[in-house]
Amino acid sequence: LVEIAGDSALIFPARDATGLASGLQQLFAHPDERLARRQRGLAHVQAFTWRRTAEQTLAVYRRMR
Repeated sequence: LVEIAGDSALIFPARDATGLASGLQQLFAHPDERLARRQRGLAHVQAFTWRRTAEQTLAVYRRMR
């Protein structure tokens, strides 16, 4: 899901084996791109904390009252 992965993951249609293979070849051929995606992924994951999840869930419950 783009919403979860952000711009750090390879995105391709679910049943597109050629797209997957092409993306993997691109990453294997370009270590700098692979490293950049890894760094973006590690930065992006910081937004997903249990505290933030709890706060957003609570906010939804409060709006539902």
